[in-house]
Amino acid sequence: MSEALSVLNSDKMRLELAKICESKAMIDRAIRLGTSALNNPDSQNKLPLCSGSSFASAFIKSIQLNLEPNTVLGQCYLIPRQIKGKWEATFELGYKGLIELAYRSGEIKLIQAYTVYENDTFDVDYGENKLIHKPILRGEKGPEIAYWARYTLKDGTSDFAVWTVEQIEKHRDQYSKGANSNYSPWVTAFDKMAKKTVIKDVLSYAAMSIQDLRKTLAVDGTVIDLEKDEFKDVKSKPSMLEIVSKPVESAEPSEKLEIDIEEEQRQAVVNSIEVMIKKRKDEGAIEAEIENTIGFKLHEVEAQSMKTLLEIAKSLK
Repeated sequence: MSEALSVLNSDKMRLELAKICESKAMIDRAIRLGTSALNNPDSQNKLPLCSGSSFASAFIKSIQLNLEPNTVLGQCYLIPRQIKGKWEATFELGYKGLIELAYRSGEIKLIQAYTVYENDTFDVDYGENKLIHKPILRGEKGPEIAYWARYTLKDGTSDFAVWTVEQIEKHRDQYSKGANSNYSPWVTAFDKMAKKTVIKDVLSYAAMSIQDLRKTLAVDGTVIDLEKDEFKDVKSKPSMLEIVSKPVESAEPSEKLEIDIEEEQRQAVVNSIEVMIKKRKDEGAIEAEIENTIGFKLHEVEAQSMKTLLEIAKSLK
């Protein structure tokens, strides 16, 4: 048994999880998520080789934020990296996890993030604060050339950011150690990591009282030391730990589930469905039960048509 797995199954880990989770069922589920990440049969999985302390810190961070590590939801990742010759686990926030945390702030109405292809109609006017993106629906899209993201607050305030692929790659190479490793999400899910990068950028300008989210972004992609002052009292700082168990007000179906072929509306429905699925899991439902309810595998949901997405959302109410 690896050191990381031993730490995960230790009594001390259960005591730490008891400070975060509301029930034994939630503790057991957290342990299963950690075990699944460690036992991934992929031959490139180096997570079991990581030190027990680094794995515990990264794993606990994911549970504190009520995000699933290393699952098809893409909310967050426990990434093994070699640091000074030793394997250490690092916490990496995923694209979908970042969106969910932003919605939990209670101030976000909508977050959008899209890929711009060479043959799309795309124009930006920062002076007028206007962005036009009309994706090509038929024919060759061409290669990806840029990514953009926009947030809209409940008071109607909005802002956007645009990054070229070259800017994203430069940022990745500068700030994400081990980005070229086979197990890095930059290799396995570049599109989602690129969107995450742009979302992080635009949210940094948002006038929101979400200090805990910004703290999370600050440690994203690092080896976390939970003994440092800024983390050892995290349980006593209620803003993030209290909101993780609350419904995501801004992702309620009543706000977003309108029959509209626009891609931004479709993505809003997908986000709402993911929130409802997570709520079902938090209530003790297993994946097989949820899949039986919606009629699809969880990883197949995002690819469904708008009509089917609306039916899935209705079945989850």
